[in-house]
Amino acid sequence: MRLLKPVLPTCIIIAFVFLSFVCYAQKSISYYKKGNSVVFEVGKARLSIGIIDTAIMQVKYTLSKDFDNRKSLIIDEKKWSAVSFKAKEVANEVLITTSCLKATVNLISGALSFYDSKGRVLLKERDGNARIITPASFDGFATNTISQQFLSTPDEAIYGLGQHQDQLLNIKGYDLDFFQHNMEVYVPFLVSTKGYGLLWNNLSYTKFGNPDAIQPISSAQMFDDKGMQGGLSMKLYKDSAFKELLAASKTISDSIAVGKKDTLVYAARFTGSLLAKKTGEYCFYSYADGTFKCWVNDSLVIDNWAPYANARDMGKINLEKGKKYKIVLEWSRYNRANSFNLKWRIPQDDKEKISFWSQAATEINYFITAGNNMDEIISGYRTLTGKATMLPKWALGFWQSRERYKTREELLSTVKEFRTRKVPLDVIVQDWQYWPENKWGSHIFDSSRFPDAKGMMDSLHNDLHAKMLISVWGKFYPNSSNFTELNKNGFLYQQLLIDSVRDFLKNHYTYYDAFNPGARKMYWKQINQQLFSKGIDGWWLDASEPEVPDFGPTPELMARYMNPTYNGAGLANLNAYPLVHTKGIYEGQREADPSKRVCILTRSAFAGEQKNASIIWSGDISGEWGVLKASIPAGLGLALSGMPYWTTDIGGFWVKYDSGNQNQAYRELFTRWYQFGAFCPVFRAHGSSTPREIWFFGDENDNTYKTQLKFDQFRYRLMPYIYTLNGMVNHNDYTMMRALVMDFPTDKNIHDIKDQFMFGPSILVNPVTSPGAVNRQLYLPQGKGWYDFWTGQFLTGGQTIKAAAPLDIMPLYIRAGAIIPFGPNLLYAAEKPADPIELRLYAGDNGSFDFYEDENENYNYEKGNYSIIPFFWNDRLQTLTIGDRRGSFPGMLQSRTIHIVFVSSTHGNGITESKKFDKTIVYDGRLLTIHK
Repeated sequence: MRLLKPVLPTCIIIAFVFLSFVCYAQKSISYYKKGNSVVFEVGKARLSIGIIDTAIMQVKYTLSKDFDNRKSLIIDEKKWSAVSFKAKEVANEVLITTSCLKATVNLISGALSFYDSKGRVLLKERDGNARIITPASFDGFATNTISQQFLSTPDEAIYGLGQHQDQLLNIKGYDLDFFQHNMEVYVPFLVSTKGYGLLWNNLSYTKFGNPDAIQPISSAQMFDDKGMQGGLSMKLYKDSAFKELLAASKTISDSIAVGKKDTLVYAARFTGSLLAKKTGEYCFYSYADGTFKCWVNDSLVIDNWAPYANARDMGKINLEKGKKYKIVLEWSRYNRANSFNLKWRIPQDDKEKISFWSQAATEINYFITAGNNMDEIISGYRTLTGKATMLPKWALGFWQSRERYKTREELLSTVKEFRTRKVPLDVIVQDWQYWPENKWGSHIFDSSRFPDAKGMMDSLHNDLHAKMLISVWGKFYPNSSNFTELNKNGFLYQQLLIDSVRDFLKNHYTYYDAFNPGARKMYWKQINQQLFSKGIDGWWLDASEPEVPDFGPTPELMARYMNPTYNGAGLANLNAYPLVHTKGIYEGQREADPSKRVCILTRSAFAGEQKNASIIWSGDISGEWGVLKASIPAGLGLALSGMPYWTTDIGGFWVKYDSGNQNQAYRELFTRWYQFGAFCPVFRAHGSSTPREIWFFGDENDNTYKTQLKFDQFRYRLMPYIYTLNGMVNHNDYTMMRALVMDFPTDKNIHDIKDQFMFGPSILVNPVTSPGAVNRQLYLPQGKGWYDFWTGQFLTGGQTIKAAAPLDIMPLYIRAGAIIPFGPNLLYAAEKPADPIELRLYAGDNGSFDFYEDENENYNYEKGNYSIIPFFWNDRLQTLTIGDRRGSFPGMLQSRTIHIVFVSSTHGNGITESKKFDKTIVYDGRLLTIHK
C-alpha cells in the first residue's frame, strides 16, 4: 500500500512505520493513490474519490474487494484524461484538491465533504451512517440496497431529478419515488443553490428524501361528523353528481380508499375532522382516477381530474398541534375501473438533509460537479453524460397533433388548411393505429386508409413544406412479422407472454429488450424499412418507460416484466430503458442518413438522453387549470436536470369539458396553455377527446382564434432568437427554458417561484394559470430593470407587480440590456432567411447577443460550419457594436439588412413589425459601431 507521504531517509524508516501503525490504529483508515483516484480502506469497506475533471469528482463506496468497473450506461463512452490534483494529509483529514474543487475525507470517521475553490462548503455527508449497503434479493436476484445521506442548510434550495407533477420546483425537504411511468420522468441529476450538482449513478428504483413517511392517515386522527374517533363519515352515490344516494352513515378508517370492487359506487363524499398531532406543514397525497377534491378547513388542498392514470397529486397546508380541522373529500368516477387513495405526510423533524436510496446496486456511485453558476454545473453533467445535439430548425416551429389522424386525406387536408389560412406550421404528427388493425409493432401504414405512404410524404415535403413525426412503440403484438423476427433472436421480454398479460385493447403483447445492441439494430432496421425509407422526418416514442403493465405500474411489476435485460436483471436496470431505446434510433438514423438531424419526441428520459436528440413531453396530463400550473415547474425541473428540450400537451391530453373545443371555458384554458407553449423549447398542441386545430376554437374573428394566431406568429418572428438558443444548447451547454434561479442566483426571493421563467437570456415569461384572469401578480427579479414587452413601460427590478393579462396578453418582460433579433413573418421556419432583421435593443444596462446560424437540418455544425454575429450594447456610451462575423457555412447570407429599434414606451412594442426604425444598416460581416 502506497501512502501519500514524502520519501524519508532510510535511517528513520523503521520509526516511521511504527508511528504510522500507531496513528492508523487511532484513525483506522488508510489510503493510497491509484491513477486519477484516491482510494481509502474504511474498515471492511473501500471508498474511492476519482478526479474526472477540475470541477468533477466521482465517489464510489463498496463492501466488495473491488469496485464495479463495468461500463456505465449513463456516462458518455470516452476515456478521461489525466487531471492535475493534489492529495495531502492535514491533521485528521486527507485533502484532495483541483483548481476548482476540493474533497476532504476524515481519517477517523470516514466522513466526506466537498468545497469550492474558495473553501466554501458545497456538500457534506451526514454524521453517522451516511453510507449504507444492505444485502437484498428480488425474484431470486441477489443484490444490495444502498442509501446515502448528506447534510443541508436551511438556505439551500435543490432542483431537478426529472419531471414531476407535484407542483414543486424546489424539492428540498420533500419525498419523491423514482421509477419511470406516464407523466413521471426520472433523471438522476440535481443542482443546488450552493454551487454543485449531483449525478446519482444508479439505474434502479430510487427514492429521494423519505417517501416511506407518506402513510395512510391514522384512524386515531380522524373523527366523523358526530365527533366520534376512528374514521370519517362516508356517503356513497350511484352517480357522479352526488344526487342518487346509495349508502350513508358509514365510516372509513386507517386509510381512505375506494375503488374497483365497489361496482355500484360512482361517487363518494367523506366528511369529518382531522386532529393534528404536530405543528408544521402537512402534505396530502391523492392517488386517483376520476375527479378528486380535498378541502381542509374550507381550503382546497387537492383538485385533480385524471380519467385513467391513477395520477399522484400533492397539496400542502400548515396545521397546528392539538387542533381539529374540518375535512371534506369528494371523489367521482370517470369509468368503472377508477379508484382512489389518500395518504399524508406529517411534518418532518429533520428537513435539513439530502437522502438517496436505491433498490439494486453493487456499490454507491455518484458524481459531484461544481460551477460558478447553474449553467456551468449542468455543463459538468453533460461533460459526463454527453453533449446535447441540435434540433433541426423545423422542430422549433409549431407542431400540430391530435389523437389521431385516421386517414391520409385527413392528415393532408389538415396541413392544407393551415396553409390556406396562413397559420404558421412546421410539423404534423401521426399518432398510433395508422397500422392495420391488431398489428401493433408492424410499423406498416394500413394501405386502405393511408395508401402510397411515400407519395403522402412527398406531398407533405414538396407541396406543403411540412415535416412529419410518427408514433412508434417498443411494443409488439404476436401476430406481426416484426414480433416473429425479434422473438426468434431472443430480443423480446418473455414474462409478459408467460403471464398472458393483455393491454387495454385486450390483446397479448410484449416489449423488445432495448438494452440489447442486437435488438436495437433490428428494431431500427424494421422502422427504417417501413417508415424512414418512406420519408418520415422524426420519431414519437410513446410509452418509452416502457409501459408494463398498461395500468397501475409499480417498480416491482416493471422489474418483473423487464426481466432479464441484456444488461442484467430488470430490477437493476429499471429506469434506463428510455435511454437505450432512444440510443438505438439515434445511432441508426445517423448511420442511415448522416445529413439529416435526428428528432425524437419521447414520453420518458434518463440521464444522458440529451445526446440522443430527445425531446421529452409531459405525458398524458389532464386539461385542468391546476395541471397547467403544475406543468410549468414540471418543465423547469426537467431543464434543471440537464435535459434542454421539453414540450407539453397544449390543452392537456384528456379533456373533461362538455363539447370540448366548443366549450368557452375550455377555449380559455387552451388559449392560456397555448401562450405558455409558445415559450417552451418545443411548441406543440396534442391531445385526445377533442380536435386541437386552431379553427375548431372559433372563426377568424373569435378572440381565442386571434390570440392563438398571434402567439403562433410571434414564435416565428422570434425564430432568429430561438434558433440561436438552439445553437447555444449544443455549443455552450445552455438551457433554453430557465428557472429564475439560473439567472438571478443572488436574489433570494426567487428560490421558490415556479410559475415564471426566463426563455433564453432576455425574456421573462409569466403564464396565466387562473380562469377569468385579466391580470396576474408577478415578481421582477433584482437587476437594472425590465421592459413590459407589450407597452414598453420600464420598471425597476426587485418588486412584485400586478400585470395586465386580458385573454390576448400573456405578461412578458424584457431584461434591460437585452438585444433581440426579430425576423420576418413566416409560414414555416425555413421559408426564407432572417432578412431583414428587426434588432430590438432594450437600454438600461450593458448587453450582448451572439446571433447564430447554420444549415438548419444537417450535422455540419459539428465540423464548424456555422456563423456567429456578435452584438454588444454599451449603455454608458450608448453605442451598439456589431463585431466581425465568425465562421461561415454554405448558403450563408453574405450581407443582410438590419433595422435597429431602441425600445421605449412609444416605440418597438408588441409582435408586429415596428413602423419606424431608428437606424437601418447593411451588414457585410465586418465590424460596425452605431451610436444611438
